[in-house]
Amino acid sequence: MSVTRVKTSTGWQDLQVAGPQGPAGPQGPTGAAGPTGAAGSTGPQGPTGPAGPTGPAGPTAGLPVGGATGNVLTKTSAADYATAWQPVPVGVPAGGAAGQLLVKRTATDGDTVWRSDPAYYGDYNAGTTYHAGDIVVAADGFAYMCVKDGVVGQAPVAFPGSNGGVPLPVVNGQWIKGVGGAAVWSAIAPADLGSGSPDATKYLRGDGAWAVPPVTAAYTSPVVSGVNTDISFTPGATSFINIGTGGGSIRSISAPAASGSRLTIRNIGTAITLLHATAGGTGAQLFIINAGNKILPFNGTIEMMYDGTYWIEVNRPGKELIQTITLGASAFIDFQNIPACYTHLEIEGLVRSSISAGTDAFIFRFNNDSAANYECQFEDANNTVVAAGLVSSQQQAGHAGVTSAIIGSTGITNRFSPVKIEIPNYADTGKHKMYLAETYYVLHSWFGGSWQVLTAINRISLGGGGMASFVAGSTLSLYGITG
Repeated sequence: MSVTRVKTSTGWQDLQVAGPQGPAGPQGPTGAAGPTGAAGSTGPQGPTGPAGPTGPAGPTAGLPVGGATGNVLTKTSAADYATAWQPVPVGVPAGGAAGQLLVKRTATDGDTVWRSDPAYYGDYNAGTTYHAGDIVVAADGFAYMCVKDGVVGQAPVAFPGSNGGVPLPVVNGQWIKGVGGAAVWSAIAPADLGSGSPDATKYLRGDGAWAVPPVTAAYTSPVVSGVNTDISFTPGATSFINIGTGGGSIRSISAPAASGSRLTIRNIGTAITLLHATAGGTGAQLFIINAGNKILPFNGTIEMMYDGTYWIEVNRPGKELIQTITLGASAFIDFQNIPACYTHLEIEGLVRSSISAGTDAFIFRFNNDSAANYECQFEDANNTVVAAGLVSSQQQAGHAGVTSAIIGSTGITNRFSPVKIEIPNYADTGKHKMYLAETYYVLHSWFGGSWQVLTAINRISLGGGGMASFVAGSTLSLYGITG
């Protein structure tokens, strides 16, 4: 279309002249949907379709065939659908009272009745009607239980092969024994318990015989005053030996008839020596722990057990007194003949030097050896001052230079210095002997040292500096330690 301006009577106007039709433009966007129209009328019904195929069988097997009037359907196993027609189960009869029992009357199913507990009816009476559970005593003295209802005139009899029962009535304080082939109640007599003739002087032995008790002694007191003493006593009648007179040695002890016997020996006299495995005696030899002779001091004890050959030491305590020496006058303290049957030695006690001074050294020797075979490491504490040193090639254990180790004779009145020495493995012949010691007075002194000799220790001599003696009242105890 083109537009041309023309002059009209009213003025200039646009004159539109249509041109030829142009090509079609592109399609515009789809407009919004209009509202739903009204539903049309229902059309006519279509023809019936063909029948479908037959479906699979359902899960039930159905009811079993057969059965009778009054039967009930009962499961016959755990399998699915396992059922059968069965008669109604027999029920419990009506009635009954609290405490009664359900009793079968006959072999017929369901033939039961409520009955009271079995009751005792005394002696059997032929004219009485008895029922199952009734108990009577027959002419033979035994109790019988009726096992059938309505029994009359039928005497009780035992089951074939039975041995009868307990005679009734029961008699308190008596027991049943056979008399003339019958079981009867009878008073208990001593003669019923064992063989022999019982009386007030006898006892019933383990073998079932009445016997007179053996004469026993509380203990025996043999004398041991010489070497190689053989102790004779009655094994079994005595289990304790109290040695009141000692001073010698024991070589053997009477052997009992059987092994397992035990014996305790106590010494209340002078110390004695128990000889280990020493032949020549009249009794059984002694076998000491660690295979060495043993000293039994005053008031010392030892427990022995006979093994069929030896009297063996048993139950030895871990720490055992060998000897105590208490001075009645000034002297050295000298432990001699120390047995080798222990593992370690220990010495404890209180001492006071006889030197005319306030304090003194504390020294000791092994096996009386005064050669330069000793070494000592010491530490001394005096208030807050500590001194220490090592000395070698000494002629004694301890240190003579520590002159304040123990109290001297002019020190504080009635005071004694505590001392303690430990000697491990004293009898070991493959090692030098080592020791630890401790004393106290002005100084608190510790000693540790060695005796550079392989010989077993059998003697220990103790004193003040220069082997000065101790005063009266000084006392030391020697202990043997096992383990």
